[in-house]
Amino acid sequence: MEKFTIDTRYVPVEHDPFAGPAIQQTVPTTEAQREVFVASSMGDDASCAYNESVSLRLTGSLDVSALQKGVMALSTRHEGLRAVCDANGMRMVVLEECAIAVPLVDLSGQDTDARSSALHVIAEHDMTTAFDLVNGPLFRAQIIRLATEEHLLRITGHHIICDGWSLGIIMADIGRFYSAFAAGTSPALPEAIPFSAFALAQLEFQRSPEHAVTEKFWLDQFSGPIPRLELPTDRPRPKYKTYKSERIDVELRQDLVRGLKEVAVRNGSSFVTTLLTAFETLLYKLTGDGDIVCGLPAAGQSDFGMKNLVGHCVNLLALHSRVADETPFSEHLKKRRTGILDAFENQRYTFGTLVRRLNVPREPGRIPLVPVVFNIDMNMDDGVAFKGLTHTFISNPRRFENFELFLNATGNENKLTLEWSFNADLFDASTVRG
Repeated sequence: MEKFTIDTRYVPVEHDPFAGPAIQQTVPTTEAQREVFVASSMGDDASCAYNESVSLRLTGSLDVSALQKGVMALSTRHEGLRAVCDANGMRMVVLEECAIAVPLVDLSGQDTDARSSALHVIAEHDMTTAFDLVNGPLFRAQIIRLATEEHLLRITGHHIICDGWSLGIIMADIGRFYSAFAAGTSPALPEAIPFSAFALAQLEFQRSPEHAVTEKFWLDQFSGPIPRLELPTDRPRPKYKTYKSERIDVELRQDLVRGLKEVAVRNGSSFVTTLLTAFETLLYKLTGDGDIVCGLPAAGQSDFGMKNLVGHCVNLLALHSRVADETPFSEHLKKRRTGILDAFENQRYTFGTLVRRLNVPREPGRIPLVPVVFNIDMNMDDGVAFKGLTHTFISNPRRFENFELFLNATGNENKLTLEWSFNADLFDASTVRG
């Protein structure tokens, strides 16, 4: 009889492959998500450049328990908030449940200086703490008590599972949940669209004949030599990309805002297009190069008719324009109105695909094609209401930035603020202030 021996290289271990949260489903990640995953893998600084964060200052008699319960209910409602990525970022893993801790930090007993210092420490920790994209969770929140009837709700998510549109939905949902829970009633919310529906719709588009038509539009935009935007920097660009950033907020005077709106109306343009065109003109003045490419994020929720969707649905549009001294601004604006509308009509073609098809050279120290981005987040707190409380919306600055310069226009009908986020290894704050 043949004698068998035990190979001591293989020994039993206490490992349960089924341990951990139960998985509801897995879906392919979108190309935009995969780009974020790869970029985030460059290190904690790179990952933190994708920390999306806002706060709400809540004034009145707050029911802390109802607010905590309202935030925790988000992950049940929104598929994306209980999702993580697989090890290579190719699939999104949706968990059956994902607990969101909502700690309460009490600063009400501190004096003004100590409270201000503590808030700075909290913000610094939040924006320099990277999310674990594989193990999650990819969303966090905390309540900060400033006084008996004044609290801050700070919410932060990784860009791979949320975007600016999503943050608006999240804030509105928290308000609805809170108002119901504080009153002891059941919340009435519109149906939430699962992120998997968006991912599959985008995959279907990529396989459709329409994709080829959209691709032709974008390739035609860059039929000549590929533009290279060279902002004048205060220091030489490092050989390898860095992410350290600062943000300067500039509130525009009301008369200036009125003037911009009048220019928009006079030229049959939207206020957003007018702001963007003015920014492109500034880039021309700074660089002396009339061949401009500026990035503009476009919300996929609107384009796919999925209004109540939380997820990474944004696509970066590489807007190509040509500016000339001899062309009056009004005439240039009319041309850009058509060009920007056409870009939005073709917004489903992903930025990553465009960069590959154009064969844009990759450089370790630069973002390809669009080192500068313009964004607009007006009326972010539309639809946000908390029963018995008043609120103020706050856009939290990042500590790390992916782009050389990122201009975000935010506010409402009564106020417009330009948030200038910039790479602090390239520019001094005094230079950005101008």
